[in-house]
Amino acid sequence: MLCTPCPTLIKVLLCSLLVGISPGWCQTAIECQAARVKGTVTDDVEGMPIPGVDVTIVGRDDRVLTTISGASGAYCAGGLRRGKPVKAVFRKNGYLPDPREFDPIELSVAETHLDVRLYSKRTDSPYVNRSLRLFEAHQALGQANKALSRLASRDSIFLEPALAVNTVDEQFQVEMVSTAAQKVKAARDVTEAIARKRRDRLSNRDDGASAADVDTALDGMDAALKKLAQLAHQ
Repeated sequence: MLCTPCPTLIKVLLCSLLVGISPGWCQTAIECQAARVKGTVTDDVEGMPIPGVDVTIVGRDDRVLTTISGASGAYCAGGLRRGKPVKAVFRKNGYLPDPREFDPIELSVAETHLDVRLYSKRTDSPYVNRSLRLFEAHQALGQANKALSRLASRDSIFLEPALAVNTVDEQFQVEMVSTAAQKVKAARDVTEAIARKRRDRLSNRDDGASAADVDTALDGMDAALKKLAQLAHQ
C-alpha cells in the first residue's frame, strides 16, 4: 500500500521528473520521511554523460531499488528509508564498473549526492589502455584511502595523509594525472615517515591491524603511483 505523498516524497517525484527517470516509492507512513541518492554518471576519460546506466540501490535488509540514468547522465533514486544504510551499484554494457567500492551510504540526510565515473571498453587500443590504467589507479587509491582512514580513526597523526589521498581519490580526473601523482607521493612519504617513528607502537597492537593498514596504504599508493606514471607518459 502506497503512503500518502508527503513533502519529502513530492521532492523525490520532482527530482525524478527533472532527470526523466522513475522514482522508488516508500511503502509505509514511516518511510514517507524518505531519503534519496542522486548524481550524474560520466565517462571518466571523455567526461561525457552516460545515459542508460543501470543503478541498483541495495539495502542491508536486501531490499533492492533500481533506476536508470537519463539523457544527461543524471539519476535519482528516491523513496529510500532515511537512516538506513545502502550501497549503490552502477552498470552498463560496454563499460567497466566504477573502480571505487562505495562504502555504505548512511542516508543520514534527506539527499545524498554521489557522482560516478565509468570507463569505456572501446576497441580503440590507446583508449582502452588509458581507461584500464585509470581504472587500476582508482582501485589502488581506493585501497590506500580505506587503509589510511582506518589509521586516522585510531591515531590523528595519520589525518594529513588520509585527507590528501581521500581528496585525490574523490576528485581525480584524467587531466589531474601529474598533480595527483605529486599529492600521492607526498602522502606516501608522510605515511612512511610516521610509520618509521611509530613502528614499535604499531607492531605491538594485539590485533596487528595498524601495522597491516600501514602496509596496505603504502602498497596502494605505490601501485597508484606506478599507474599514474604510465599515464603521464602516454
